[in-house]
Amino acid sequence: MDLSLSSEQKLLQKISPAMFQSLNILQMNVADLRNLVLKECEKNPAVEPVECGRLSYLGRNEDFSDIKAEQSMEEYILCQVPEWPDSKRAILATILKNLDEKGFFAGKVDAIATEHGVSPKIIGDVLDELKTLKPYGIGAKDLSEALLIQLDNISGIDAMTRRKAERIIGVYLCDLLRGSLRKIAKEENMALEDVRAIGRLVSRLRFNPLSFFERDVALAVIPDVKFFRRSGEWVVEVNDTYYPQLRFSGTYKSLLAGHSDLESVKYLKNQAKSARLLTKAIFRRKDTLLKIAQSILEHQMQFFTYGQKWLKRLSMSEIAEDISMNVSTVSRAISGKYAETPHGTFKMSVFFESGVRDCSATFIKTEMKNLILTSRAHLSDEKIARVLEEQGIEVSRRTIAKYRKQENLPNSRVRKIS
Repeated sequence: MDLSLSSEQKLLQKISPAMFQSLNILQMNVADLRNLVLKECEKNPAVEPVECGRLSYLGRNEDFSDIKAEQSMEEYILCQVPEWPDSKRAILATILKNLDEKGFFAGKVDAIATEHGVSPKIIGDVLDELKTLKPYGIGAKDLSEALLIQLDNISGIDAMTRRKAERIIGVYLCDLLRGSLRKIAKEENMALEDVRAIGRLVSRLRFNPLSFFERDVALAVIPDVKFFRRSGEWVVEVNDTYYPQLRFSGTYKSLLAGHSDLESVKYLKNQAKSARLLTKAIFRRKDTLLKIAQSILEHQMQFFTYGQKWLKRLSMSEIAEDISMNVSTVSRAISGKYAETPHGTFKMSVFFESGVRDCSATFIKTEMKNLILTSRAHLSDEKIARVLEEQGIEVSRRTIAKYRKQENLPNSRVRKIS
C-alpha cells in the first residue's frame, strides 16, 4: 500500500448559491417564474406579491388568473354573479348546461322558459347577461358573434379599425379564415395591409371560449418577449407583468420590530436577504432577455417587417458577440421561451436559423417551394439551385435535395408523372 504524499494543482470554478439561483431563473419561462414568485410569497413572511395588469400585454381583456385549481366552468361563471337571486342563478345554470363543447349556446329558449315557468324574454335577458361575463364569447350563437363580443372587450383599438373589424367578422369571416384577403380588400375598397392587420387582430381572439377549461390549459403559450411597432418605431418589451412584483410586507416590519429574540430576528433577516437575491436575479433575467431581444430585432428586421419567409441566417454566437455575453448564457436565456410578433407567436429559437450565407433555411425553402409549385417546367434540384443562384441565392444541389425532402416534396421525375 502506497502511503506517500503528493500535491497537484487543479483549476476549479465554484458557483455561489446566488449565481446558481440566477442561472436557474434565467432559464425559466414567464409561467414558471410566476409560480416561483408565488411560492416565495407563501413561504417568506418578509414579502408580499403586487399583481400587475397583464391584460394589455397579452392583447386581451381577459384575466383568468382567478380560476382556481379544478374549478369547473359552471362554478367560475356563477362566482361572477354572487348577487343574483337563486331563481336567476338557476336559469343561468340551465343555460350553461345547454352550451356546446366550444361554449356556444345550442339550446332552445322556449324549452328553458317552459322548464323554469318564466317568459322567453327572461331567458333571453339572462343569456344576454351571460355574454358580458368571462370568458368573453361564451353563450354566443356562433363563432362570428363570439368574436364580436371579444372585440368589444378589447381596449386600445381606434374606432375606425373597430368598425372595419366588425364588418369583416360579420360579413367576411369565412373568407378571412380561408386567407382570401385580396377579395375582402377589393370588395370593401380597403388597403390590403389594413385587411392583414385586422386578420392579425382576429387571430388573437379566442375561437373556443371554453379553451381555458380544457385539460391542456397549462400548455397555453404566454410570450416572454413582445416585438411591436409604436409610433412607427420597433419596440421590444420583456413580459414582467405576468408575474407579481415583490415588496417588503408590513407584517415583516412589525414582526422584526416586535421580536427581541436573536434567533427570530436572524431568521427574518435571512428571509429578507433571500427575497432581495430573488429580486436581483429576476431583474438580471429581464435585463439579459431585453439585450438579446434587441439584438435579434436588429439582425432580423426583415422578418419583423415582412414575415417569416425573410428570416436571415443567424447564430447564437453572433448575438453573444454583439451583446458581449457568453453563448451558453444566450442559449439558456432563450430556452423554452416565446416571442410575440406581428406575424404570430414563435419560440425564440426560431430566430436562430441555419442556412447559406445570409439566407435562412426558411427563406430558401419558401423560394424553392414557389419555384416547384409555380413553374410549368418540372425543375430538377440542380436547375432549382441554378435559378436561385441567378436570384443571388447561392445554394448547392445537395442542399436543395435535403430541403425538398424535409418539406415532403417529390423529385422532378415523380412530379412529371403526377
